This record gives sequence, C-alpha cells and structure tokens, in this order.
Amino acid sequence: MSESSTYTRGRVVKVAAGLESTDRHVPVRDLRHEALGVLIGKWINEGHTVATPEVPSVPILTSDVYEWAPGGFFVVHSAYGRIGDSSVGGVEIIAVAGDAYSGSTPSARRCTTSVVTS
Repeated sequence: MSESSTYTRGRVVKVAAGLESTDRHVPVRDLRHEALGVLIGKWINEGHTVATPEVPSVPILTSDVYEWAPGGFFVVHSAYGRIGDSSVGGVEIIAVAGDAYSGSTPSARRCTTSVVTS
C-alpha cells in the first residue's frame, strides 16, 4: 500500500482523550501481591522423573521465567524444556485469589496453558 493511500481502517485517531470515571473500586496491590515476588526470576531445573515398575525414570531439563505483568497484579510464568524425549512448554498466569482489595484469602489462583510435543 502506498503512502498516498486513502485507506484508514484500523488507524488510531485519538488515544486517552479526557478523563473517564467509574463507580468501580481501583485495585490496590497488597501483601498478597508482594508475596508473589519470591517467584520472580529465571530458573533452570534439572532432575528426573520417579521410576515405577511400569515406567522408567527419564531426565527433566526445563527453563522457567517468572515476571510481573504490567501493573504488577499478575505473574506471568513461561516455561519450556524437555522431559525425556518430549519437548514441553507453556504459559501460566498467577494471581492472588479473591478480591484484590478486600483482604480475603491469601492463596493464589492460576490459569495455565501447556504444550507438549515430541
């Protein structure tokens, strides 16, 4: 498409113009969010599965990255590696459980998507 094209679909015309208001509470980070900070970092994991009489032990070698999502309310965990002859990987979003500003339960909630390929 040339620079002189009159095509304008998808063009950003105005961003963040004016003020908006809502009756919803503004989320506030609390100690539950701070507790997730121990996960932040890059990790290499090496080990093996536990053998059973039917299945032999296989090596595990993975790389995991835990980082804050923009805003600091969620931790994004991406992982990839090998378990035996299988390539594995996935993405996990970790959040505090309950209302981020109600002071309810201190546990974490997880949403995980994993991929396993041979």
